[in-house]
Amino acid sequence: MRPPILLPAYALAAVPVADCALSLTSSVRPSLRPVTLTLIATLVTAQTVSQYVLLTHAVQVSAAGNGDCTRIAADLRTLGVRPPCLITGRLATPVG
Repeated sequence: MRPPILLPAYALAAVPVADCALSLTSSVRPSLRPVTLTLIATLVTAQTVSQYVLLTHAVQVSAAGNGDCTRIAADLRTLGVRPPCLITGRLATPVG
């Protein structure tokens, strides 16, 4: 799944997860609270980094695809394809 699709789910899950983390840290012995908080911070950081990596990859793929579509559209113009025309296929919308 793409990261933007997951954002509403993250927003809905934020409050229950925060409540769970708060109850987890309050039920732990005081000597283990720093360890628990470090574990929670590590998990949040890992999730943020993984989403950043996925987003970066999605942007790179999209940018590469947009460059191809621009080149294809220019090639079609040089071949004499003018509007109104019908372009079909998986990438028909961006090329059109």
